[in-house]
Amino acid sequence: MASYSDITSALTQSIVDLNTSALGGLEIAHEGQNFDPSPYSQFLSLFTLFGERISLSKTTLDEVLGVYQVTLKRKIEKNGVNRGGFDSLIDSILGNYRHNDEFIYNDTRVVIINSTRNNARNVDGWWTCDVSINFKADDLRG
Repeated sequence: MASYSDITSALTQSIVDLNTSALGGLEIAHEGQNFDPSPYSQFLSLFTLFGERISLSKTTLDEVLGVYQVTLKRKIEKNGVNRGGFDSLIDSILGNYRHNDEFIYNDTRVVIINSTRNNARNVDGWWTCDVSINFKADDLRG
């Protein structure tokens, strides 16, 4: 059974695992928790945006759709030049969320539809790039 909590937990655990193995252990700002970015030079920010719940059968099966948003932020130095390695971190995130990849939490299977990124940009003194991970999960009713 796919609960919103289990879906979010599956996706959050996947980025925590990736952060430990490939991203260098960045600080993570989790949705709904207080976070002060000022002591950090870079960090990740996580949000789950739930979309439609589609009935796949009259009585037993729904499909939950959504977007898992992972934002990488890096403090811009005074000279404005510190993008080195930024794009490779984004590539690592994108590489972890490919079509049909699966992440499981409490028997909830989350399947990746696709992932995309936007252009890195300066937002209030931070290089910022969003990776949007589109997913689906089946929910057995009853």
